Amino acid sequence: MDNNQSKKTAGAIALIVIAVIVITVIIIAIVTNRDSNKDPDVTDKIEDNAESDLSDAVTDMIDDASEALDDVKDAVDPDKKDTDKNTENDTADTKNDESSTDTDSPMTPDVTASLPTEFCLPVTGYISKGYSMDTPVFSLTMNDYRTHSGIDIGAEEGTAVSAFADGTVTDIYTDPFMGVCIEVTHSGGMVSKYMSLNEELGEGIEAGAAVKCGQTIAKVGNTAALEASDESHLHFEVMLNDRTIDPMEYIDTEVMADTGYEN
Repeated sequence: MDNNQSKKTAGAIALIVIAVIVITVIIIAIVTNRDSNKDPDVTDKIEDNAESDLSDAVTDMIDDASEALDDVKDAVDPDKKDTDKNTENDTADTKNDESSTDTDSPMTPDVTASLPTEFCLPVTGYISKGYSMDTPVFSLTMNDYRTHSGIDIGAEEGTAVSAFADGTVTDIYTDPFMGVCIEVTHSGGMVSKYMSLNEELGEGIEAGAAVKCGQTIAKVGNTAALEASDESHLHFEVMLNDRTIDPMEYIDTEVMADTGYEN
C-alpha cells in the first residue's frame, strides 16, 4: 500500500469514528429529553445519569477510535512497530550492561590495565624441567613424551611459595592430575598458576584475597599425580590473555642467580 492510499484509509476511518460519536450523542440527548418530559420529578436524576452515561460512552468511543487508528498506522507502516521494539530492546540491553558493570566483583580480571611492573620468584630452587609446548619432553611418571605448559622448580617439600606479582587469588582447587593448585589473576590479562602444592596454604589465602609480589601463598608439596615420580618441585604456569607463555620471559635471570636458582 502506497503512502497516499494509506492516508486516505486512515482519514476515512477517522471520519467514520467521529460520525458514530456525533450520532450517539444526538440519540442520548433525545432520549434524555423525552424521559425528562414524561416525569418532571426525576428530571435532575435522569440528566445526571445521562451525562454520566454520555461521558463514559464518549470515553470508550475515543479509546476505540485511538486503537483503530493505531491499527491502521501499524498496517500502513509495519516497520514502525519493529523500530519501537528494537528501541525497547536496546534500552533493556543498556540497563543490563550498566547492571553488569555495577556488579563486577574484585575478582574480575583487569585486562584493560598494563601488565605488572614487578615480578617475584615463586620459589627458590632450580629449573628441573622447562617450558616446552613445541617439543615434547619425557615424563618419568607417564613414561612417555608430552608437552610441558609450565616450568618445574625443584625445591624441598614445605618450601615457601610466593606470589609472582601483585594480584588477586581467583581460584583454589584440587586438580586430579596436578594436585592442590592456586590461581592468581594479575593486571593486563595475566594469570599465574601454582601447582602440586602442600595442602597448607599461606595465612589469609582464600579466593578473593589480594596478594602482593613475594607474599607467601602456599608451600611446595607433592600432590600432582601426573608428576608424582619426579623429585619434589613447584609446577608453575603463566597465562597471558588465555594463552600459556614461558614464565622465564618475566623472571630476571640475574635475580635467579642471586637467590640460588639454577637452570
